[in-house]
Amino acid sequence: EELTFLPQTNSVSLDMVNAQTYLREDVFTRLSQATTAEPASPARASAAPSLLRSYSDTSVAGDHTLHQFLERQNLREEDRRRRLGNLEATYAPQLRPELCQRSLRLAERQRNKQLQQQQEEKLQQRRLSAGAASGGTQSIAGFVGLPPRAPDNSGEQ
Repeated sequence: EELTFLPQTNSVSLDMVNAQTYLREDVFTRLSQATTAEPASPARASAAPSLLRSYSDTSVAGDHTLHQFLERQNLREEDRRRRLGNLEATYAPQLRPELCQRSLRLAERQRNKQLQQQQEEKLQQRRLSAGAASGGTQSIAGFVGLPPRAPDNSGEQ
């Protein structure tokens, strides 16, 4: 099968030393090798100048710069949140819908229905608790039994 697509790419300029070194090696060899870690110290980096990678200095001097950067980021974030809050307050709806008379009647009817159901449930609970307190019928697992037997005082045994 013949390849029909040939991508056109720019050549790598000679001043791009790392890119030139990278591209000298065959792509299959390059991809099959394990990657190497960043140099542990600037002294190791100078030992292999053709393979320099970007290197971050995390010394104490860099902490001040990092701290300033983070402070600026926090200030920007606070400003952003304040502006968003102002926009929300300005453009948020007042949350006071106007209901027509029919909707008001339906809402009132629903409220009354809920109140009536609550009152009926309370009345039913009172009846159940009063029945249990008076020692009426005994209920076991949903079955209603007979009332407890009264002691027989007729003298027969």
